[in-house]
Amino acid sequence: MASGEGDNKSANLLAAETARLEEHLEGWGEVMLAADRVLRWEKPWFPAVMILAVSIVFLLIYWLDPSVLTGISCAIMMICLADYLVPTIAFRMFGSNKW
Repeated sequence: MASGEGDNKSANLLAAETARLEEHLEGWGEVMLAADRVLRWEKPWFPAVMILAVSIVFLLIYWLDPSVLTGISCAIMMICLADYLVPTIAFRMFGSNKW
């Protein structure tokens, strides 16, 4: 087998994996764009929103005082819920033609 065939095969495999990843993340497109705008501070009030969100998270952690296991399990549960709900809600809010 020539080295060109191996390079072509790995390029095709990489393209297929990239296409699958793009299809999986399709529902997150508008959310990622909104998060990018917030992180770039495109509006003057975005830093205040970020400070407020971080303060609320840390205040909840302080107030609830969860054990390590509870904190980790709640974080994983929030990640799973976000992975399920964000594409569903984003599709209904933004539609498929915006991305």
